[in-house]
Amino acid sequence: MKTLWAFWFGSRTLTLTPRYHYSSNLARWILPDSKGAFTFWRHVFIKRGVLPQLGMFHEQEHVDQFARLGVPRFCVLYVWYNIRKGYHDNPFEKAAREKASARFRAEFERRCGYGQANPMDDSGGDPARGGDGPGCR
Repeated sequence: MKTLWAFWFGSRTLTLTPRYHYSSNLARWILPDSKGAFTFWRHVFIKRGVLPQLGMFHEQEHVDQFARLGVPRFCVLYVWYNIRKGYHDNPFEKAAREKASARFRAEFERRCGYGQANPMDDSGGDPARGGDGPGCR
């Protein structure tokens, strides 16, 4: 019941797990060639094969936006902003790009160990400061 309520009216506390649909015919039919995926509620429809990590983070933010606002409100606002400001300046797209970039950067730093102290030198493992870094895993 909580999920049904959130579908219509949104919820600040509901966290949705995305459901990915790879090589989706729906995505191939709807999306222009320059786009790789689209999100509706908790479903992410991916056009071909797999979506890069940055794209997954981007679509996760749209899933979170749907959860916060509810489907009707998100859809109306998304279309309204696309008409008024265009796709690139749509606040939902801007937020998704920013959050995806931040998550991607944090994941890269976590995997590569940048920003962590390296006991072997005083550069903190940062190659820009003369360290060799621990390397990506």
